[in-house]
This record gives sequence, structure tokens and C-alpha cells, in this order.
Amino acid sequence: EGLPREYVTGETIDSALDLLKRSELPSQFESCRDFPAAVALAERLKLAAVPGDVTVRQGALEGANASPIESLVQLIDTMRGYEAYMQAASRLDQVSGRAVTDVGRV
Repeated sequence: EGLPREYVTGETIDSALDLLKRSELPSQFESCRDFPAAVALAERLKLAAVPGDVTVRQGALEGANASPIESLVQLIDTMRGYEAYMQAASRLDQVSGRAVTDVGRV
């Protein structure tokens, strides 16, 4: 957050304009009579391929971009933190209860 877009994604205004030029958008436009027709036209627009783009293939299996082992380690770490917090809260409750009873005896 707070970083320029090209720093994060590698995109620049020039590369975006180049993509639009290569996409030949003017030849894809047509007159629209209403909003639903304009939305349908926008969905049919084809942009030029970007080097390094990923394609989707029918029937192919996709690998996950998350490591199950790392996720499990993070889950265990979170559970341990939660348990430690609950023990601290329980002890604080016990100390508070004991303080109230001790003050009540005086």
C-alpha cells in the first residue's frame, strides 16, 4: 500500500497503452442501443496477449499457488497463540476473582 503501481506489478502507462494499440479495439466496436448491449459488447472485446500471460486449458489440472505445509504451520502457530491468549485470560480472571475474595475478607 502506498507504492506506485508499476513498482508492484511492473506495469507502466506505456505498456498499458501498447497493449491497447496491439488489441485493435476500434475494429471491435459497434453501436449499442442500450446498457445491456454495451455490457455484452464489453464482454466480447479481445485484448492482445501479454508476454508471460497464463492461459486456461479445458480439462487441464491447475496447481495451487499455496503451500499446504506452510498453511498448516501457520494454522498451528495461530492455534498456539490463541491457546496462550486464552490461558492468560483465564489466569487474569482467577487473579481478579481472588483479589475480590481477599478484599471481601478484610
